[in-house]
Amino acid sequence: FLMMTFDDLCTKTADVSSFPDQMESFDIEYHYAPGEPNDGLTVIVPQTELRQLEPARLGWLVPGLVEQKMTALLKSLPKEIRRQIVPIPDTVKELVTNIKFGQGNLEEQICREVTRLVGRLVVPSDFQMEQIPLELRMNVRILDESGETMGESRDFNVLRKEFSIPFREEEKPPQYEQIFYAAHKKDIRTHIQWLPEINKLKMYAQPLPQFDLFDDLGQLIVARALLSEESPVRNQEEFEHRSSSAKQRLGVAVQEITKLMAPLLESFHQARLALEQNRKTFGAGVLEAGEHLRRLTEPGFLHRTPWSVLREFPRYFKAIPLRFEKLRSSGEAADRQAAAELQKYWQQYTERLELHQAAGITDPELETFRWMLEEYRVSLFAQRLGTAYKISSQRLDKQFEKVRR
Repeated sequence: FLMMTFDDLCTKTADVSSFPDQMESFDIEYHYAPGEPNDGLTVIVPQTELRQLEPARLGWLVPGLVEQKMTALLKSLPKEIRRQIVPIPDTVKELVTNIKFGQGNLEEQICREVTRLVGRLVVPSDFQMEQIPLELRMNVRILDESGETMGESRDFNVLRKEFSIPFREEEKPPQYEQIFYAAHKKDIRTHIQWLPEINKLKMYAQPLPQFDLFDDLGQLIVARALLSEESPVRNQEEFEHRSSSAKQRLGVAVQEITKLMAPLLESFHQARLALEQNRKTFGAGVLEAGEHLRRLTEPGFLHRTPWSVLREFPRYFKAIPLRFEKLRSSGEAADRQAAAELQKYWQQYTERLELHQAAGITDPELETFRWMLEEYRVSLFAQRLGTAYKISSQRLDKQFEKVRR
Protein backbone atom coordinates (compact mmCIF):
# COMPACT_ATOMS: atom_id res chain seq x y z
CA PHE A 1 0.00 0.00 0.00
CA LEU A 2 1.03 3.65 -0.30
CA MET A 3 1.61 5.91 2.69
CA MET A 4 -0.18 9.21 2.07
CA THR A 5 1.67 12.49 2.49
CA PHE A 6 0.08 15.87 2.99
CA ASP A 7 0.93 16.74 -0.64
CA ASP A 8 -0.98 13.64 -1.78
CA LEU A 9 -3.88 14.30 0.52
CA CYS A 10 -4.40 18.02 0.21
CA THR A 11 -5.29 20.31 -2.63
CA LYS A 12 -3.19 23.41 -3.17
CA THR A 13 -5.73 25.45 -1.23
CA ALA A 14 -6.22 22.94 1.59
CA ASP A 15 -5.17 23.84 5.11
CA VAL A 16 -2.56 21.32 6.23
CA SER A 17 -3.74 21.82 9.83
CA SER A 18 -7.00 20.13 8.80
CA PHE A 19 -5.04 16.89 8.59
CA PRO A 20 -3.09 16.80 11.88
CA ASP A 21 -0.47 14.23 12.85
CA GLN A 22 -2.18 13.69 16.20
CA MET A 23 -5.64 13.42 17.68
CA GLU A 24 -5.34 14.80 21.18
CA SER A 25 -2.12 13.07 22.32
CA PHE A 26 -2.38 10.03 20.03
CA ASP A 27 -0.55 9.64 16.72
CA ILE A 28 -2.56 9.35 13.51
CA GLU A 29 -1.49 7.42 10.40
CA TYR A 30 -2.94 8.24 6.98
CA HIS A 31 -3.13 5.43 4.43
CA TYR A 32 -4.41 5.45 0.87
CA ALA A 33 -5.16 1.76 0.33
CA PRO A 34 -8.61 1.28 -1.21
CA GLY A 35 -10.06 -2.10 -0.29
CA GLU A 36 -7.42 -2.77 2.35
CA PRO A 37 -8.23 -3.04 6.09
CA ASN A 38 -6.06 -0.02 6.97
CA ASP A 39 -7.49 2.34 4.34
CA GLY A 40 -8.03 5.84 5.71
CA LEU A 41 -7.11 6.97 9.22
CA THR A 42 -5.63 4.93 12.05
CA VAL A 43 -5.15 6.32 15.54
CA ILE A 44 -2.40 4.63 17.58
CA VAL A 45 -3.27 4.06 21.24
CA PRO A 46 -1.10 2.41 23.93
CA GLN A 47 -3.18 -0.07 25.92
CA THR A 48 -2.29 1.73 29.15
CA GLU A 49 -3.92 4.93 27.81
CA LEU A 50 -7.02 3.34 26.31
CA ARG A 51 -9.32 4.77 28.99
CA GLN A 52 -8.22 8.29 28.02
CA LEU A 53 -9.61 7.98 24.50
CA GLU A 54 -13.08 9.48 24.18
CA PRO A 55 -15.20 7.29 21.83
CA ALA A 56 -17.27 10.23 20.58
CA ARG A 57 -14.10 11.98 19.39
CA LEU A 58 -13.34 9.14 16.97
CA GLY A 59 -16.45 9.85 14.94
CA TRP A 60 -15.22 13.31 13.97
CA LEU A 61 -12.07 11.93 12.25
CA VAL A 62 -10.05 15.07 11.39
CA PRO A 63 -11.29 18.52 10.30
CA GLY A 64 -10.30 17.91 6.67
CA LEU A 65 -12.61 14.89 6.38
CA VAL A 66 -15.59 15.93 8.47
CA GLU A 67 -17.54 17.33 5.48
CA GLN A 68 -17.11 14.03 3.64
CA LYS A 69 -18.27 12.19 6.75
CA MET A 70 -21.33 14.44 7.07
CA THR A 71 -22.16 13.91 3.40
CA ALA A 72 -21.97 10.13 3.77
CA LEU A 73 -24.12 10.19 6.90
CA LEU A 74 -26.81 12.34 5.29
CA LYS A 75 -26.89 10.12 2.21
CA SER A 76 -27.45 7.10 4.45
CA LEU A 77 -30.64 8.53 5.95
CA PRO A 78 -34.02 7.01 4.97
CA LYS A 79 -35.44 8.41 1.76
CA GLU A 80 -38.34 10.19 3.46
CA ILE A 81 -35.85 12.25 5.49
CA ARG A 82 -33.20 12.57 2.79
CA ARG A 83 -35.49 14.08 0.19
CA GLN A 84 -36.20 17.00 2.55
CA ILE A 85 -32.52 18.00 2.80
CA VAL A 86 -31.46 17.98 -0.86
CA PRO A 87 -29.23 19.17 -2.31
CA ILE A 88 -27.00 17.39 0.19
CA PRO A 89 -23.89 19.58 -0.46
CA ASP A 90 -25.84 22.71 0.48
CA THR A 91 -27.10 21.06 3.65
CA VAL A 92 -23.56 20.00 4.58
CA LYS A 93 -22.35 23.60 4.21
CA GLU A 94 -25.07 24.72 6.62
CA LEU A 95 -24.20 21.97 9.08
CA VAL A 96 -20.51 22.88 9.03
CA THR A 97 -21.45 26.46 9.88
CA ASN A 98 -23.68 25.47 12.80
CA ILE A 99 -21.71 22.57 14.27
CA LYS A 100 -18.45 23.04 16.13
CA PHE A 101 -15.88 20.38 15.29
CA GLY A 102 -15.18 17.85 18.04
CA GLN A 103 -17.98 19.01 20.34
CA GLY A 104 -20.00 16.06 21.59
CA ASN A 105 -21.08 13.24 19.30
CA LEU A 106 -21.04 13.95 15.54
CA GLU A 107 -24.10 11.86 14.73
CA GLU A 108 -26.10 13.47 17.54
CA GLN A 109 -25.08 16.96 16.44
CA ILE A 110 -26.15 16.21 12.86
CA CYS A 111 -29.46 14.77 14.08
CA ARG A 112 -30.16 17.93 16.06
CA GLU A 113 -29.63 20.12 13.00
CA VAL A 114 -31.54 17.85 10.61
CA THR A 115 -34.43 17.65 13.08
CA ARG A 116 -34.57 21.45 12.98
CA LEU A 117 -34.50 21.48 9.19
CA VAL A 118 -37.14 18.83 8.50
CA GLY A 119 -39.44 19.41 11.47
CA ARG A 120 -39.44 15.81 12.67
CA LEU A 121 -37.29 13.90 15.14
CA VAL A 122 -34.18 12.37 13.61
CA VAL A 123 -32.04 10.09 15.78
CA PRO A 124 -28.63 8.40 15.25
CA SER A 125 -30.25 5.03 14.63
CA ASP A 126 -31.72 6.53 11.43
CA PHE A 127 -28.23 6.49 9.88
CA GLN A 128 -27.42 3.32 7.95
CA MET A 129 -23.88 2.97 9.30
CA GLU A 130 -23.07 -0.01 7.07
CA GLN A 131 -23.25 2.43 4.13
CA ILE A 132 -20.47 4.63 5.51
CA PRO A 133 -17.19 3.90 3.64
CA LEU A 134 -14.39 2.34 5.68
CA GLU A 135 -12.10 5.30 5.09
CA LEU A 136 -14.61 7.50 6.89
CA ARG A 137 -14.59 5.33 10.03
CA MET A 138 -11.63 5.73 12.34
CA ASN A 139 -9.45 2.65 12.74
CA VAL A 140 -7.95 2.18 16.21
CA ARG A 141 -4.74 0.23 16.79
CA ILE A 142 -3.85 -0.88 20.32
CA LEU A 143 -0.17 -1.27 21.25
CA ASP A 144 1.32 -3.19 24.17
CA GLU A 145 4.16 -1.89 26.35
CA SER A 146 6.78 -2.98 23.80
CA GLY A 147 5.01 -1.16 20.96
CA GLU A 148 3.66 -4.31 19.32
CA THR A 149 0.13 -4.36 17.91
CA MET A 150 -2.34 -6.15 20.18
CA GLY A 151 -5.34 -5.59 17.95
CA GLU A 152 -7.10 -3.06 15.74
CA SER A 153 -10.63 -2.41 14.64
CA ARG A 154 -13.02 0.28 13.49
CA ASP A 155 -15.39 -0.85 16.24
CA PHE A 156 -13.89 0.84 19.28
CA ASN A 157 -16.37 -0.79 21.67
CA VAL A 158 -14.98 -4.21 20.72
CA LEU A 159 -11.41 -3.07 21.41
CA ARG A 160 -12.37 -1.37 24.66
CA LYS A 161 -14.12 -4.48 25.90
CA GLU A 162 -11.18 -6.74 25.05
CA PHE A 163 -8.18 -4.61 25.95
CA SER A 164 -9.18 -2.16 28.71
CA ILE A 165 -7.01 -2.59 31.81
CA PRO A 166 -8.97 -2.75 35.10
CA PHE A 167 -8.21 -0.14 37.72
CA ARG A 168 -5.35 -1.19 39.99
CA GLU A 169 -6.14 -1.28 43.69
CA GLU A 170 -3.91 1.73 44.35
CA GLU A 171 -5.86 3.76 41.77
CA LYS A 172 -9.16 3.31 43.61
CA PRO A 173 -10.19 6.23 45.81
CA PRO A 174 -10.27 5.70 49.59
CA GLN A 175 -13.63 4.48 50.87
CA TYR A 176 -14.34 7.33 53.26
CA GLU A 177 -17.81 6.03 54.10
CA GLN A 178 -16.26 2.79 55.34
CA ILE A 179 -13.72 4.70 57.44
CA PHE A 180 -16.51 6.71 59.07
CA TYR A 181 -18.63 3.60 59.60
CA ALA A 182 -15.78 1.75 61.30
CA ALA A 183 -15.19 4.70 63.62
CA HIS A 184 -18.83 5.01 64.67
CA LYS A 185 -20.13 1.49 64.19
CA LYS A 186 -21.12 0.95 67.80
CA ASP A 187 -23.26 4.09 67.99
CA ILE A 188 -24.85 3.40 64.60
CA ARG A 189 -25.79 -0.18 65.50
CA THR A 190 -27.33 1.05 68.75
CA HIS A 191 -29.52 3.45 66.76
CA ILE A 192 -30.61 0.57 64.52
CA GLN A 193 -31.37 -1.69 67.48
CA TRP A 194 -33.93 0.83 68.68
CA LEU A 195 -35.74 1.25 65.38
CA PRO A 196 -39.53 0.82 65.71
CA GLU A 197 -40.71 -2.78 65.08
CA ILE A 198 -37.16 -3.95 64.46
CA ASN A 199 -38.17 -7.61 64.75
CA LYS A 200 -40.79 -7.22 62.01
CA LEU A 201 -38.20 -5.54 59.81
CA LYS A 202 -35.84 -8.46 60.40
CA MET A 203 -38.56 -10.90 59.35
CA TYR A 204 -39.42 -8.99 56.18
CA ALA A 205 -35.73 -8.64 55.26
CA GLN A 206 -34.87 -12.30 55.81
CA PRO A 207 -35.37 -13.38 52.13
CA LEU A 208 -33.10 -10.61 50.83
CA PRO A 209 -29.88 -12.12 49.42
CA GLN A 210 -26.69 -11.50 51.41
CA PHE A 211 -28.55 -8.92 53.48
CA ASP A 212 -27.46 -8.05 57.01
CA LEU A 213 -30.02 -5.66 58.45
CA PHE A 214 -27.60 -3.99 60.84
CA ASP A 215 -24.71 -3.72 58.39
CA ASP A 216 -26.74 -2.65 55.35
CA LEU A 217 -28.76 -0.11 57.33
CA GLY A 218 -25.56 1.08 58.97
CA GLN A 219 -23.93 1.82 55.63
CA LEU A 220 -27.05 3.62 54.44
CA ILE A 221 -27.09 5.76 57.59
CA VAL A 222 -23.42 6.67 57.02
CA ALA A 223 -24.12 7.69 53.42
CA ARG A 224 -26.98 9.93 54.58
CA ALA A 225 -24.94 11.39 57.44
CA LEU A 226 -22.01 12.24 55.16
CA LEU A 227 -24.36 13.39 52.38
CA SER A 228 -21.97 11.57 50.06
CA GLU A 229 -24.51 11.27 47.25
CA GLU A 230 -25.16 15.01 47.05
CA SER A 231 -21.44 15.81 47.24
CA PRO A 232 -18.93 12.92 47.18
CA VAL A 233 -16.03 13.05 49.63
CA ARG A 234 -12.94 13.52 47.43
CA ASN A 235 -9.96 13.76 49.80
CA GLN A 236 -8.78 13.33 53.37
CA GLU A 237 -9.07 17.02 54.25
CA GLU A 238 -12.67 17.17 53.05
CA PHE A 239 -13.44 13.93 54.89
CA GLU A 240 -12.12 15.28 58.18
CA HIS A 241 -14.14 18.47 57.75
CA ARG A 242 -17.28 16.53 56.79
CA SER A 243 -16.95 13.98 59.60
CA SER A 244 -17.59 16.49 62.37
CA SER A 245 -20.90 17.60 60.86
CA ALA A 246 -21.76 14.00 59.96
CA LYS A 247 -21.63 13.05 63.64
CA GLN A 248 -24.27 15.70 64.28
CA ARG A 249 -26.33 14.40 61.35
CA LEU A 250 -26.47 10.81 62.56
CA GLY A 251 -29.74 11.41 64.37
CA VAL A 252 -31.31 13.04 61.30
CA ALA A 253 -30.05 10.20 59.10
CA VAL A 254 -31.59 7.61 61.43
CA GLN A 255 -34.93 9.45 61.26
CA GLU A 256 -34.79 9.42 57.44
CA ILE A 257 -34.04 5.69 57.39
CA THR A 258 -36.75 4.95 59.97
CA LYS A 259 -39.36 6.70 57.83
CA LEU A 260 -38.38 4.72 54.74
CA MET A 261 -37.54 1.21 55.93
CA ALA A 262 -40.95 0.10 57.25
CA PRO A 263 -42.87 0.81 54.00
CA LEU A 264 -39.95 -0.41 51.88
CA LEU A 265 -39.58 -3.80 53.56
CA GLU A 266 -43.31 -4.29 54.01
CA SER A 267 -44.01 -3.62 50.32
CA PHE A 268 -41.13 -5.96 49.45
CA HIS A 269 -42.81 -8.63 51.58
CA GLN A 270 -46.14 -8.08 49.81
CA ALA A 271 -44.44 -8.30 46.42
CA ARG A 272 -42.94 -11.69 47.34
CA LEU A 273 -46.33 -12.93 48.52
CA ALA A 274 -47.89 -11.87 45.21
CA LEU A 275 -45.28 -13.87 43.31
CA GLU A 276 -45.98 -16.97 45.36
CA GLN A 277 -49.76 -16.62 45.07
CA ASN A 278 -49.70 -16.22 41.28
CA ARG A 279 -46.96 -18.69 40.40
CA LYS A 280 -49.30 -21.36 39.03
CA THR A 281 -51.74 -18.98 37.35
CA PHE A 282 -49.41 -16.52 35.63
CA GLY A 283 -46.12 -18.36 35.31
CA ALA A 284 -44.51 -16.15 32.66
CA GLY A 285 -45.45 -12.94 34.45
CA VAL A 286 -44.19 -14.30 37.77
CA LEU A 287 -40.84 -15.24 36.23
CA GLU A 288 -40.38 -11.78 34.72
CA ALA A 289 -41.52 -9.95 37.87
CA GLY A 290 -39.36 -12.19 40.04
CA GLU A 291 -36.28 -11.38 37.98
CA HIS A 292 -37.13 -7.69 38.23
CA LEU A 293 -37.46 -7.96 42.01
CA ARG A 294 -34.10 -9.73 42.18
CA ARG A 295 -32.43 -6.93 40.22
CA LEU A 296 -33.86 -4.27 42.51
CA THR A 297 -32.64 -6.06 45.64
CA GLU A 298 -29.17 -7.21 44.67
CA PRO A 299 -26.67 -7.32 47.57
CA GLY A 300 -25.84 -3.81 48.75
CA PHE A 301 -28.86 -2.21 47.07
CA LEU A 302 -29.70 -0.05 50.09
CA HIS A 303 -26.53 2.01 50.07
CA ARG A 304 -25.72 1.69 46.35
CA THR A 305 -29.06 3.01 45.10
CA PRO A 306 -29.29 6.83 44.89
CA TRP A 307 -31.30 8.08 47.85
CA SER A 308 -33.75 9.94 45.60
CA VAL A 309 -34.50 6.62 43.86
CA LEU A 310 -34.46 4.44 46.97
CA ARG A 311 -37.32 6.49 48.39
CA GLU A 312 -39.41 5.31 45.42
CA PHE A 313 -38.76 1.61 46.07
CA PRO A 314 -41.98 1.10 48.09
CA ARG A 315 -43.94 2.18 45.01
CA TYR A 316 -41.86 -0.05 42.74
CA PHE A 317 -42.56 -3.02 45.01
CA LYS A 318 -46.28 -2.17 45.26
CA ALA A 319 -46.49 -2.27 41.46
CA ILE A 320 -45.87 -6.03 41.49
CA PRO A 321 -49.13 -7.12 43.23
CA LEU A 322 -51.06 -4.57 41.16
CA ARG A 323 -49.62 -6.08 38.01
CA PHE A 324 -51.28 -9.39 38.79
CA GLU A 325 -54.57 -7.68 39.56
CA LYS A 326 -54.39 -6.14 36.11
CA LEU A 327 -53.51 -9.53 34.60
CA ARG A 328 -56.74 -11.02 35.91
CA SER A 329 -58.83 -8.32 34.28
CA SER A 330 -56.86 -7.55 31.10
CA GLY A 331 -55.36 -10.92 30.20
CA GLU A 332 -51.82 -12.06 29.47
CA ALA A 333 -51.40 -10.69 25.94
CA ALA A 334 -51.03 -7.07 27.06
CA ASP A 335 -48.75 -8.12 29.91
CA ARG A 336 -46.46 -10.05 27.57
CA GLN A 337 -46.29 -7.09 25.20
CA ALA A 338 -45.33 -4.72 28.02
CA ALA A 339 -42.74 -7.17 29.35
CA ALA A 340 -41.22 -7.54 25.88
CA GLU A 341 -40.89 -3.78 25.49
CA LEU A 342 -39.23 -3.47 28.90
CA GLN A 343 -36.84 -6.29 28.01
CA LYS A 344 -35.80 -4.42 24.85
CA TYR A 345 -34.87 -1.36 26.88
CA TRP A 346 -33.21 -3.40 29.62
CA GLN A 347 -31.01 -5.09 27.02
CA GLN A 348 -30.01 -1.67 25.68
CA TYR A 349 -29.04 -0.66 29.19
CA THR A 350 -27.07 -3.78 30.07
CA GLU A 351 -25.14 -3.82 26.79
CA ARG A 352 -24.07 -0.20 27.20
CA LEU A 353 -23.29 -0.72 30.89
CA GLU A 354 -21.04 -3.65 30.04
CA LEU A 355 -19.08 -1.50 27.59
CA HIS A 356 -18.78 1.34 30.10
CA GLN A 357 -17.58 -0.98 32.84
CA ALA A 358 -14.93 -2.47 30.56
CA ALA A 359 -13.67 1.03 29.80
CA GLY A 360 -13.85 2.34 33.36
CA ILE A 361 -16.58 4.84 32.41
CA THR A 362 -19.27 6.12 34.76
CA ASP A 363 -22.00 7.98 32.89
CA PRO A 364 -24.78 9.72 34.88
CA GLU A 365 -26.95 9.71 31.74
CA LEU A 366 -26.94 5.90 31.71
CA GLU A 367 -27.79 5.85 35.42
CA THR A 368 -30.72 8.17 34.72
CA PHE A 369 -31.90 5.88 31.92
CA ARG A 370 -31.72 2.86 34.23
CA TRP A 371 -34.07 4.42 36.80
CA MET A 372 -36.37 5.84 34.16
CA LEU A 373 -37.05 2.19 33.27
CA GLU A 374 -38.53 1.68 36.74
CA GLU A 375 -40.94 4.56 36.25
CA TYR A 376 -41.86 3.23 32.82
CA ARG A 377 -42.53 -0.18 34.35
CA VAL A 378 -44.92 1.39 36.85
CA SER A 379 -46.71 3.23 34.03
CA LEU A 380 -47.20 -0.05 32.14
CA PHE A 381 -48.18 -2.40 34.97
CA ALA A 382 -49.55 -0.22 37.77
CA GLN A 383 -50.57 3.09 36.29
CA ARG A 384 -52.81 4.02 39.21
CA LEU A 385 -49.75 4.34 41.46
CA GLY A 386 -48.56 7.25 39.35
CA THR A 387 -45.00 8.06 38.32
CA ALA A 388 -42.42 10.45 39.75
CA TYR A 389 -42.31 12.32 36.43
CA LYS A 390 -43.71 12.07 32.90
CA ILE A 391 -42.46 8.93 31.21
CA SER A 392 -42.93 7.31 27.81
CA SER A 393 -41.03 5.23 25.28
CA GLN A 394 -40.20 8.42 23.40
CA ARG A 395 -38.66 9.93 26.54
CA LEU A 396 -36.64 6.77 27.09
CA ASP A 397 -35.33 6.88 23.53
CA LYS A 398 -34.40 10.52 23.91
CA GLN A 399 -32.57 9.84 27.18
CA PHE A 400 -30.62 6.93 25.70
CA GLU A 401 -29.35 9.21 22.94
CA LYS A 402 -27.56 11.21 25.66
CA VAL A 403 -25.64 8.16 26.90
CA ARG A 404 -21.95 7.94 26.03
CA ARG A 405 -21.05 5.35 23.43
